[in-house]
Amino acid sequence: MTLLIFLIILSVLVFVHELGHFIVAKKSGMNVEEFGFGFPPRLIGVQKKDGNFKVIWGPKQVQDKQTTVYSINWIFAGGFVKITGENNDDENHASFVNKPFSARFFTLTAGVIMNVLLAVVLYAVSFNLGAPLMVGERADLPCPAEGVAVTIHTVVPGSPADHAGIKVGDQVLGLDGIQVHDTSDVISYIKTNAGKSFNFTVRRQQVEHSLAVNSAQTPPPNQGPTGIGLGLFGTVKCSPALAIKQGVIASYYGLINIPLGLYDVFTSGAGFQALGGPVRIYQETDKVKDQAGVQGLIPFAAFLSLNLAFLNILPIPALDGGRVMFLLIEKIRRKRNRQIVEQTANAIGFLLLLLLLVAISIKDVFVR
Repeated sequence: MTLLIFLIILSVLVFVHELGHFIVAKKSGMNVEEFGFGFPPRLIGVQKKDGNFKVIWGPKQVQDKQTTVYSINWIFAGGFVKITGENNDDENHASFVNKPFSARFFTLTAGVIMNVLLAVVLYAVSFNLGAPLMVGERADLPCPAEGVAVTIHTVVPGSPADHAGIKVGDQVLGLDGIQVHDTSDVISYIKTNAGKSFNFTVRRQQVEHSLAVNSAQTPPPNQGPTGIGLGLFGTVKCSPALAIKQGVIASYYGLINIPLGLYDVFTSGAGFQALGGPVRIYQETDKVKDQAGVQGLIPFAAFLSLNLAFLNILPIPALDGGRVMFLLIEKIRRKRNRQIVEQTANAIGFLLLLLLLVAISIKDVFVR
């Protein structure tokens, strides 16, 4: 089930990104040879010309490259768009390379813009359906919070709580038979009785569980006796208009926090170990599904969409941002770049990114 959810999320994010490129390329008069769901080899494609539809089976070469092929491909993960001259190697008047600066610029950045817009929509849907937020004593909540409960937001790996089966997202209903109403109730009781075993009554996915949790008399630095972090969480549900507003705000702060988070990662010395690839995304998808259910996957997908947008706009050859960088250099120089230089840089950039992705994936699989 998790694999299917992961593939659906990945496919939507990439497909929407490529859809942005496709729409702007078409509107700019560029010749789009193929727009596909999934990655090749092609399963089936359709061309429409003079009101007639032509079905293309399999990956065979298409003779008419002036008419867009809309295809479904065998690898159901994402999508792609093939624009004539996108690698600056075609002199066709409708090719990418022969279009004005503005058309090429907006075609290259359209995928990033679409991912940001998708994040806004997903956050808005989440706020409209009901988004889980830390409430505490906050007076700045956009909408009233429902179902406020003491909730576990952190479980230290290897801690007593971790060994007992406590999960992030568990709502603490009682402790040794005593009903709790605030985080201070739990914290003070555990500190007072540090070293003892506690009986936690928690609600997880609407099901109550009773778990015996040991505690440490002298816990490690910056860690409580049981190794949990608590907060007062509730479900914030907004009207459609307010949900859209909150979607914009959440996306704005989400984009700001990505570079800040990367800065913290590298300045803290975590570096490579803190980076995650598809394997980590799959693992996090599984966690979110178990902790917050399908509804919790909506803001998670929005978060991933913002990360995809940020990654693609970085000025790295082979990414959209790298190609925008070359386009800006061309604009400043007022003459076309040497295509062999640009193509070589993109090829090397792609290879290095692929090697980094493989290295990160190996780390995510074997290093816990």
